[in-house]
Amino acid sequence: MKTSQFVATLAGEDHLADAVDLLAADTPGGGLVYVRGATGSGRSRMVADLADRLRVLGKPVVCCGHDEADGELPVIGRLLQYLLTQGTRPGLTRALTAVPQIYQLALRDPDAYQVALAHELTAAVRALGPARTPRLLIDDLDRADPRTLSLLCLLVDQLRAVGARLLLVSDESATGTVADLAATADLVLTPAGLTAPEIGRLLAQRLNCRTDDDLVQAVTDALGPAHSLPGVVLALIDQVIADGRIAVVDDHAQLIDPETPLVLPDGHRLYGSARGPASAALGVLGWFKRCDLAVVAEVCGVEPAPLHQVVSELHDLGVLDNHEHELRFAVPAVRQGLTRAADPQLRRAVHAAVAKVRLAELADGRDVDEYRLADHLAEAADLAGGVEVADQLLSTARRALLTEPGRAIGWCLAAFDMLDPDNPAWLDVLDALPPILCHHGWFAEAAELLTRVLPLMPPQEGELRTRVLLVWRSLALVHDNRVRELVRTTADTVARLDRLGVPSAGPRFNVAMHTEDFAEAHRLITELQWASPIREYRETAQLSALWYHGVAGSGESFAEMWRKCLDNAEYTDVERPDPEDVREAVSTGDLSRLRDLWSGTVHGRSERCVLRRYQIVQALFVSGEWDEALRQARRCRVEPEPDGAWVPSLVRALAAEIHARRGDLRRAQDWLATADDTVLFGHIVSWARCGTLRFAGKNAQALEVGENAYRRARSLGYVGGLEPLLGRVIDMAAAEKDEARLKVWRDEAERLHARLASRESGILLLRASAVLSGDVTAAAELLRLARALGRTPVLASATLIAGRLGIEPEQLLRESHELHRVLKAPPGRAAAAAALKERGLPVPRNRQARSELSVVELDLVRLVAEGKTNRQIAAVLGVSEKTVESYLTQLFTKTGCRTRVELTAAHADGRLNGRAGGRNH
Repeated sequence: MKTSQFVATLAGEDHLADAVDLLAADTPGGGLVYVRGATGSGRSRMVADLADRLRVLGKPVVCCGHDEADGELPVIGRLLQYLLTQGTRPGLTRALTAVPQIYQLALRDPDAYQVALAHELTAAVRALGPARTPRLLIDDLDRADPRTLSLLCLLVDQLRAVGARLLLVSDESATGTVADLAATADLVLTPAGLTAPEIGRLLAQRLNCRTDDDLVQAVTDALGPAHSLPGVVLALIDQVIADGRIAVVDDHAQLIDPETPLVLPDGHRLYGSARGPASAALGVLGWFKRCDLAVVAEVCGVEPAPLHQVVSELHDLGVLDNHEHELRFAVPAVRQGLTRAADPQLRRAVHAAVAKVRLAELADGRDVDEYRLADHLAEAADLAGGVEVADQLLSTARRALLTEPGRAIGWCLAAFDMLDPDNPAWLDVLDALPPILCHHGWFAEAAELLTRVLPLMPPQEGELRTRVLLVWRSLALVHDNRVRELVRTTADTVARLDRLGVPSAGPRFNVAMHTEDFAEAHRLITELQWASPIREYRETAQLSALWYHGVAGSGESFAEMWRKCLDNAEYTDVERPDPEDVREAVSTGDLSRLRDLWSGTVHGRSERCVLRRYQIVQALFVSGEWDEALRQARRCRVEPEPDGAWVPSLVRALAAEIHARRGDLRRAQDWLATADDTVLFGHIVSWARCGTLRFAGKNAQALEVGENAYRRARSLGYVGGLEPLLGRVIDMAAAEKDEARLKVWRDEAERLHARLASRESGILLLRASAVLSGDVTAAAELLRLARALGRTPVLASATLIAGRLGIEPEQLLRESHELHRVLKAPPGRAAAAAALKERGLPVPRNRQARSELSVVELDLVRLVAEGKTNRQIAAVLGVSEKTVESYLTQLFTKTGCRTRVELTAAHADGRLNGRAGGRNH
């Protein structure tokens, strides 16, 4: 007997090749394949996949299970039904003469007639001949009644002897007669647990689109060890879909509100008999000792014995496991499902009761996990509150800030809410919380906290604390990109500062910059508090000045402000940033990077921060890691947008630019449909919009959009950051062969560089000179700068320009071709290939690995290339439309293609070929 172990859930996988070979063969001797697997392991899906494959190969298949009504022999009935539809061949007609009558007799008295029935059925199957012999697939064998099993034992050997192929399926724990049948199998298959990539493919099949790693990770984390069971994975994702938490962005499934836990549907077998408040209380705790069950039972008003029984059942199901003398939920999706049934009062009561027990243990000198104790105290704040509890939470939080900042911050917030504003500790916590929250990226929570507590500040408090808190609130609102709230709260901030007799230039400057009132911002710079006794004020003044001069100032004014900031800087233990990097950060709206560069640390490291997410996407875009940039952009798109936010439009602009350069104009336009050109730094959106129009061949329209956007930006006062948009306008004017307009815009580029004298404006001039005037020296210098910067997109363009002008043409054009391949940008790769051909140089062969496809997969590609729909393909192949969708999803994953067009092109280019050696399926 040959035993094979494999993943059984993914249609199109080659793990099923051995089983298909055995079941599809028409050679004498027959064959038996046995499948065993636990409930939810994917065994039924495997059977359906095998049946589809056999039908594709033209083999007759008879499927049956054992959940039919009592009083029948379902296997025999299905086989007899198939035999009666096979025409009137003489041998078959004679063989079938007695079978219906014997079948009816066997239903009444199986013991007396099963031998005769097996003999007559075998004779009928032999009369069919090899081409029409059915493949008999019998599922749920462990549910079969004894008379059916007895008949099967007689039938299996006789059918195999006449060339029949059978597939038997049962639970992995089946014994007795079923185990005896398994022992005679030619091939035994055991579904193996799913891995993360296989979960991704399974989700892609169910959702009929691609999935990002974030969704796969969320499913894996929610299910714990149960993530290896396909049935459980599908049950979870079906519940997620039903809850409306899946959004499709860029043909990729995204999880909406990823911080909300995933939950298995009510009634799933992994819940066992867990029901009611007591079971919900277990979910609330998450971790507990067996001695806690008495406490939970008392709180819920139930007897402990049934609760112990529920715990034992959950443990047997693998939902609970032992961990250092405690029980914990190993499957969070079950815990969350139970917790959902607990009302807030029950949650607080349970946490308070367990916290009381732990505090008593701590007082007795026993070992207590203080982190989990803090969790209980924080959740039971209104029942177990007080100064002593707040002190316990704060002391635990101080120890946990470096290792578990999320939990520590939650404890700090809970402790703060326990204290009264007239308590001195309240002010101490308030002083500590804003910098902690902002450093870890909890800007939204910081803004909410400060807006809530500032009115509660005791009137006797001095100006210093109030001023610091106002700075932190402003910083939190800026980094969370809540522009309208920033504008609204500034009036309150200014009023407070006026009452204290303190200048309010800082808050007013922030509003001026965010509303593009650069004239007012310039006036306020002189009033910023460079010599303030508050460090946060001094740092804010420095960064504000750099922001303004990087966006609306000149090269000279920025250099002067740079020197002034360095003279006042207090960070002597970090390397000074490159001023050109600082200018680039502020001119592209990357204010998070500005703060990182200036302080030498990563502020808001958590991706909860909106500006931080834009910083990540921007960095990935300029480095050429475009797939990851798109993944991050998709995450941004399903998140709630702060009131008045401008960052989401910039993220969408970068995603659209990537798709446009890759030639995927539909997706580029989809991203731009919800991007706003009128927001702060809206010229970046206009730059991407021009690019999409240009790649679509609409140069005239693109030129008009670009010109209008540039003029609007200049009228508002923008200077820095306009270089990419101006470069695109120049390119489009050249494409339109409008010499007058081209001269206007080239002169504008000269003026812009004269004012900025920045690295980016220099690159703009070099590129214009090389492309429009054929200046070889400019092309060489552009190439040098591109290599120094190390940015793949810039280098891909620079090598193409230099190669076209004859600078080491073969080497540079081949390099450009390769760089555009890495970027997955066919238009750029085609341009490099065309330049090589013009010079009579060989074009590099595509290095993409040739994907080995089965015969069925190649047939599928051919049908796709013919323009057939999924329904038409299903009709040709004789399978369901859902199976075709599964095959296509597998093909996209296997070949790296993203669309049907790309799949067809890859096949036409010879990048797809059949599997070498062995039988193709």
